[in-house]
Amino acid sequence: MKKKNWFLRHKIVSGIIIFIILMVIIGNKNGDSQKGFQDGMNAVKTSKTNERSLKEKQEIFLKVAEAENKAMKEAEGKYPTNIYNIDVEQAKKNVEPNAELSQELEEKYRQEILNEYNVSKDEWLKIGTEGVKDNWPVSGLN
Repeated sequence: MKKKNWFLRHKIVSGIIIFIILMVIIGNKNGDSQKGFQDGMNAVKTSKTNERSLKEKQEIFLKVAEAENKAMKEAEGKYPTNIYNIDVEQAKKNVEPNAELSQELEEKYRQEILNEYNVSKDEWLKIGTEGVKDNWPVSGLN
């Protein structure tokens, strides 16, 4: 059996090494290799967010807001906390499980949307911040 070379056996590590080398080359224009590497990494991080249209970023923002709303409704359905619908003692008991389930579902639904649009967590933070700062509409939420 013919043995593959190291780079073929370690494709992920090879890819990372090549990526780092490219980041150093991209950033080396400034002469300082550490600063050059950081500049290259920053260029990669910001390029995707800058490539997206305002419409697409707003669409992602809206979908995530709708998903978070869906998660809260589902958690409220399973562990009600509204004292107008159940007695106060039961509502108090439901607060913690409601919050935990809501958070778990929000993270799950948000990640599904980020995966659908190929958005990293860092990019989502930028989109989310821009959306809140610029008061993007979240119409369609019930």
